[in-house]
Amino acid sequence: MQSSPKDVDTYIQQAPEDRREALTKLRNLCRRELKGFEENIFYGMPGYSRRGAVEIGLRTNGITSHFTFCVRMHWLHSAPR
Repeated sequence: MQSSPKDVDTYIQQAPEDRREALTKLRNLCRRELKGFEENIFYGMPGYSRRGAVEIGLRTNGITSHFTFCVRMHWLHSAPR
């Protein structure tokens, strides 16, 4: 990636050509399954937020052929009795 993209379409367009199809498939999966999430660019990569918190992020490393798919975990704790 040369610069910080303004939106996810631009991010995918700027990605190396051999990774665009996989990024598009991941994006489509997120958009289909993540009901109530907002898609945007966070920290220079596509992310999906809900209630103001980024919960899912994905990116491709321009140097290697690796993808990163980050999921923020929510831990539920019961109150002590």
